[in-house]
Amino acid sequence: MKSFNQKKIGPWVGVLFIALFVILAIKLILVMTLDAGEIKSKAFAQLRRESQLPARRGDVLDRNGNLLASSISSFQAEADLLTMQRIALKKEEVTNLTAEEEEKVLQYAKEWSVELDRYLAADADDIYENITAKNSEGKFKTYALLGRKEDVGYLEALKNFREKSGLNWLILTDDTKRYYPNQSMFAQSLGILDTENKGRFGLEAYYEDYLAGIDGLKISEVDRFSQDILLTEPVITQPVDGQVLVTTIDEKIQQIAEEAALEGLEKNEAKNVHIIVTDPKSGEILAMVTSPGFDLNEPYSIEDGQELLEVWKNNTITDAYEPGSTFKIVTMAAALSEGLVDKDDIFHCPGYVIVDGVRINCHKKEGHGDQNYFDIISNSCNPGFIELGLRLGPERLGEWAKKFGLGSTLGLDLGGEGAGIMDFKAGTSDYSLANKSIGQATLVTSLQLINNLNTVLNDGTRTTPHLMKEIRKVAPDGSFKVTETWRETQGEQILTPEVCQTLIEMLEYTVSSGGSRVARIEGLRVLGKTGTAQKINPDTGKYEFYVSSFVGAAPADDPKISIFVAVDEPGTDRTLGSQVAAPLAKKIMEASIEYLKSPQN
Repeated sequence: MKSFNQKKIGPWVGVLFIALFVILAIKLILVMTLDAGEIKSKAFAQLRRESQLPARRGDVLDRNGNLLASSISSFQAEADLLTMQRIALKKEEVTNLTAEEEEKVLQYAKEWSVELDRYLAADADDIYENITAKNSEGKFKTYALLGRKEDVGYLEALKNFREKSGLNWLILTDDTKRYYPNQSMFAQSLGILDTENKGRFGLEAYYEDYLAGIDGLKISEVDRFSQDILLTEPVITQPVDGQVLVTTIDEKIQQIAEEAALEGLEKNEAKNVHIIVTDPKSGEILAMVTSPGFDLNEPYSIEDGQELLEVWKNNTITDAYEPGSTFKIVTMAAALSEGLVDKDDIFHCPGYVIVDGVRINCHKKEGHGDQNYFDIISNSCNPGFIELGLRLGPERLGEWAKKFGLGSTLGLDLGGEGAGIMDFKAGTSDYSLANKSIGQATLVTSLQLINNLNTVLNDGTRTTPHLMKEIRKVAPDGSFKVTETWRETQGEQILTPEVCQTLIEMLEYTVSSGGSRVARIEGLRVLGKTGTAQKINPDTGKYEFYVSSFVGAAPADDPKISIFVAVDEPGTDRTLGSQVAAPLAKKIMEASIEYLKSPQN
C-alpha cells in the first residue's frame, strides 16, 4: 500500500518543482526587463546628492546708499547619520543593530560631539543628542541638521578637521546670514528673517519677493561615504540673487530721532516713545522710531515671549489711541472748509462747558475768556472746539475725518498698519460729539496724525506715506538698473490752499505765542500742535494713563520736514505734550534742519 502511494505522488512532485522553476524564471525576466528602470533609478538616487545653492538676499539701503541690512557668508553643517554609523561600526549593513552595536555608535558620537563643539554654535550635548536621536520605530535617524548660519570664520578649520579625522559623514555647504550694521536702529520697521530665511515682519517681509532671489541647485554623484566623486562633473543651476531695496529713510535723521527717543524714554520713565519724521510734500518717511528697540542681529535675546512680541511691535503704525488736542487740526479744518468760523467769531471760555447736562472742563480751570479762532487753537481751548464740533454736527465732522483718512489704513508699504476707529454716525449725542471734537472717544494712529498735518502742508492734497524709494537689480560688477520706483497716485485734494494757509498760520502762531511755545527754535519758523490724551488702564477700566504728543513742521514757510512724537505713559508727574513731547520734537527738528542745510543733503 505504501509503495503504491509513492508511485502515485512522485509525478506530481516533479510537476510542482517544474512550476516553481518557471515562476522564478519569469520573475527573473521581469526584474531584468520591466523593473530594471525602477531599480536603476533607486540605485542612482542613493549615489547622488542634491545641494541647495542659496541666493544672496538683496541689501536694504537708506536714501543715500548707506547699508541698513545685508547678507554675509556663513555655512550649514549637516550629518549623514547612516554613513556615521557605518564608519563607527566598520560595516555596510546598519539597518538592524544589536544593543552592543548601538552602544558603539553612541560612544563614537560622544567622542566626536566634543570635538565639533569647537567649531559649531551648538554645544557638545546638543550635538550628541542631535546625531543620536531615534525615530518612532526606535532606530537611529538617518539625517541631522547640526547648524545653520554658522560663523564662516570656522569653515576652513572645520573642513581641515573633517579631512584629517575622516568625518565623511559631516556635510558642509555654503549659506548666508542676515547682518544689520546698525543693530537696533530702525528695528521694528526693518524687521527680521525667520529660520527659513524669509522675512518675518517689517520691510524684510513686505518686500520679500524682491529681496529673496531664487536659490540654485547642485546635483553631484557621491560615493558610499557621501563624498563627491571627483571624476564626474556636477550639474549646477546658478542662483539668482535678490534685488536691492532703497528706502526713503535718511540714516542721519533716523539716528537723531533714535537718540531723542531714548532720551525721552529714560527721562520720562515712559512705556515707549515713538517718532515719525517725513517729507510732507512727498509722503516719504525719513525716520521711524519705536523705543525701546531690540538688536536685529539677536532678535530672540528676550526670553519672555510676550515681552518679545511687545518690543517687536511698531507702535508708530499699530497702536490706536485717543489723540487728544492734535485732533483739533481736523476739527478746525472742517469748520473752515464749511464756512462755519471766521476771524470775527468770538469764543467765550469760562473754564468749562455744559453739554447734555454734563460739565466738560477746559485744561485752564479759570478759563481763557473771550478768544478768536486763532486763540482757541493756540490755547487748545476745549469749550471753543466743542462749539465748532456742535456747529458741524456728527455727520459733517465724521465726513471730514474720513476725508483725512481716519478710520482706515493709509496704504503704507509695511505690514501691521492699524486703521483706528472713527464713529460719527447720525444720532450721536451732543455730549459724545463734544468729546470727539477735542480728540476723545476716537482712536487714531501716530501715522494718521502726521498724515493729517502733511495734507495741510501739501495744499490740501493727501499723499501716501511710504518707505520704498526704488528697487535695484545689481550686476556682478556692482553696476545696477532701477527696476521699480515709488509711483505716487494723484491724491485727493480735500482742502483748498486758502484753508491750508490759514491753518499753517494758526499752527505757527501756536508755537510762537501759544501752548506749544516750548518747540520754538531761534531763527527758524516752526509750526505745530501739542496733545495730551487720556488713556484707559486695562486693569481698572479707568482713565489713569496719558499719551503725550506733538505734531509739527519746519520751516513754516516752506516745510522740509514734518514730525510726530508720542510719549506713551510717562511715569513722572510731567504728562503734558508741551512738557514731554514738544522738547524732543524741537531737538529733532533743530538737528535735522541743520543737517539738511548741507549742499549734499
